Amino acid sequence: MRYIYVMERRMFLLLFFICTIYSVVGQRYVVSGFIRDEQTGRPLQYANIWEPIHGRGTISDKSGTFTITSTYPIDTLIVSLIGYHTERLSVTDRNTKIKVLLKEKVFELSNVVIKAGENPAHRIIRKVQENIKINNPNSYSSYCVKYYSKSFFSSSVVNDSLTHEMFLDTINRLSSKDLEMYSILNKQHLFMMESVFEKYYKYPGRNYEKLTASKISGFSDPIFHILTNQLQSFSFYDNQFSILGSPFENPLADSKFTHYLFSLEDSVIVATDTIYTISFRPLSNKDFKALSGTLQINSNKWAVQNVVLSPIFDGNFISIVIEQNYQMLDGKYWFPANNNTTISTKAFIGSGVLNMPLVGYFSSYYSDIQIGIPIKNSVFVGGELYTVTENIVNDSLLNKYRTDSISEKEERTYLVWDTLAEEANLDKIMYVSKALVSGNIPVWIFNLEIPRFLALNEYEGCRVGIGLHTNERFLKWMTLGGFLAYGFRDEMAKTGINAEFDIYKKWQTLVFLGFTYDLHAAGSIFDAQFTHQYSFSLKGLNQITSLYYDNIVKGEFGISSLLTRHLKATLGFSFQRNYACYNYIFTPLADYKGERFNYDMALISLHLRLSFRSIIYSNDMFTFAGKDNLPVVELSYQRGIKGVANSHFDFNGIALKVSQNISVPYLGTFSYTLRGAFVDKDLPLSALYAVHGTYMAIGFFDKTVFATMKANEFLSDKFISLHLSHLFPRLYNTKYSTPKPELLLNMAWGGLKNPQYHQGIDFKTMEKGYFEVGMMIHKILRVGFIGFGAGVYWRFGKYSLPSISDNFSARLSMTFGR
Repeated sequence: MRYIYVMERRMFLLLFFICTIYSVVGQRYVVSGFIRDEQTGRPLQYANIWEPIHGRGTISDKSGTFTITSTYPIDTLIVSLIGYHTERLSVTDRNTKIKVLLKEKVFELSNVVIKAGENPAHRIIRKVQENIKINNPNSYSSYCVKYYSKSFFSSSVVNDSLTHEMFLDTINRLSSKDLEMYSILNKQHLFMMESVFEKYYKYPGRNYEKLTASKISGFSDPIFHILTNQLQSFSFYDNQFSILGSPFENPLADSKFTHYLFSLEDSVIVATDTIYTISFRPLSNKDFKALSGTLQINSNKWAVQNVVLSPIFDGNFISIVIEQNYQMLDGKYWFPANNNTTISTKAFIGSGVLNMPLVGYFSSYYSDIQIGIPIKNSVFVGGELYTVTENIVNDSLLNKYRTDSISEKEERTYLVWDTLAEEANLDKIMYVSKALVSGNIPVWIFNLEIPRFLALNEYEGCRVGIGLHTNERFLKWMTLGGFLAYGFRDEMAKTGINAEFDIYKKWQTLVFLGFTYDLHAAGSIFDAQFTHQYSFSLKGLNQITSLYYDNIVKGEFGISSLLTRHLKATLGFSFQRNYACYNYIFTPLADYKGERFNYDMALISLHLRLSFRSIIYSNDMFTFAGKDNLPVVELSYQRGIKGVANSHFDFNGIALKVSQNISVPYLGTFSYTLRGAFVDKDLPLSALYAVHGTYMAIGFFDKTVFATMKANEFLSDKFISLHLSHLFPRLYNTKYSTPKPELLLNMAWGGLKNPQYHQGIDFKTMEKGYFEVGMMIHKILRVGFIGFGAGVYWRFGKYSLPSISDNFSARLSMTFGR
């Protein structure tokens, strides 16, 4: 059994693993203050406050106030803001608030034509916006490029010349442990890796990257390359610029200049071209996922030649500075030349007076660039990023694309980590970590399936079990698995076995077969067709209220494969016998034999899944998938075959599911999920649709179910449902609270041809339409990366209940990430 894990934060695993190697020391020193305009006295938002010796920083809030904390005494602060002169302050008294007055810059720009009352930067930004299509690399018909990437972790104390010079002034205060760590960092990095990628692109939006050379200190697993590969967007022209998998609103997309403040800082004439330097930051009265930084615009095609930016994050766990440089090729194409990223974290190295902040340095250099070349469509099948699991260390290829020869310090980093890797078996640790986040615990050649350990439902009460399948240590081309479970309330054991055979990895082609004796929630046939991923969630606890269950004996086999890069198909045949675990009679089969109602069903099924979401990386345990604003469409067709192995039913069934998240600039995210299904013949309850009822007085938030509808309250052989929601930007931001409101509207219609055929159960039909509305506020309380929220749903319309309180359901939410 395979699980898919979609990573929300691309760098969290890497930073978490590196940070846990070293101690994180509690904060002891606090300096606070407020920043004002020297002439007007107004508060200045988004000013950068930096403690240069140890690389700690923060930004001022809407009222101009700031607080910077540290585990060492703070002697100096540097305060800077776009459009103002930078101030360097000596901190002498940490018991009072520091008042900082910034003086506005005045520029003389004789070569810029300025209209009366117009911001001169706006004229230049408009030119850039008009030329985005001819300068954006993703607007080119195709391109192929190779790039060399180098990443390492260390501290700014030894890597930044100014910070190092200031640090030397404090060296007499260092403890022996600090001196030892300082000495180590001068000889080696904490962690290092290099890689060479081949990148292919074909319009519109087809991407493929291949890792051709790799070298990682202490590891052979390519997962670190995947994480760093997703640090940022390839270029600065898309409406949203992605950082660590999170989209930020691009200032170039602000066509009406209503969200960003642009300031023309300088202009320089180079040959026949003029290069304009423009700073940008969010307007003080706007609150959205924003960037701040500077752009260098070349008047030759009005292209971005350089951009330096920082995302404005909630809190100050990390700070990021990104630089992208562009080059002109063949006198007609602007294309990325290199980029550099610095990530400063809140983790500290050392345990004495000095605690050096952990900093990651990432750089990429592009070469062998070919634009407009023919590329076959088959190149783009199977995901955006392809790697092999074998060690692909290739020093000759790395040497070819390195911008500088490897230094003695870098060689020592590899040597030390390779020794450590042998002693600590780091590859095994990484393998176990990947297995855990995908819902598995690796034990020798097996993976234990975490979801099989414990479950709760109305019929079994508490269900315990064990499930396992072989991993790649057994065979790479075949997976064997099975499970055993026991329910304490029904006092019955359940079991199953299955096998998968990988035929063609790139096309994700596999053959599967299995046998199962298990419990099945009656009326959940729709959800069963579209459940194909694992992620940690509390939503499953909402399902324990289901009333009706069947025991099923099922055998199946089939084949699954990509048909195109976006379309995946699964064709299967199954035969099953259902035994009702409740008092039920389906009158067309009134002559059934046995104490419990039972029936046989033979099925041929075809499932199609059309997803434009980019598969960035995939292996046998989990997949990284990129986010986009395009829909995911799933279509399932089932054909019942009467007479095959005594099958009772001959019918056709079709089910459709469409879901999409649409990011609306500055307004949040709009989402919808459309479901619909029908069967053309009368079938028993367990083969129909009980329409997603999960009512609990207090339950867990899930936007794709009905919170106020009771389990098995409605029964349909045809239905359509629509779930609408809009997640708004945060209302405010404090250390422990960043509330985000979400409005929700759910509706459904359904019907049943012959309700009289279903005897012994209570149910309704939904011809008049079912409606509920909800209001959630997420992240009311935030603890680190975890946010807790709450909300309520209200049931209204023709199917509202007589008791007002029965129409309400409270929901709790838990979200991860900033």
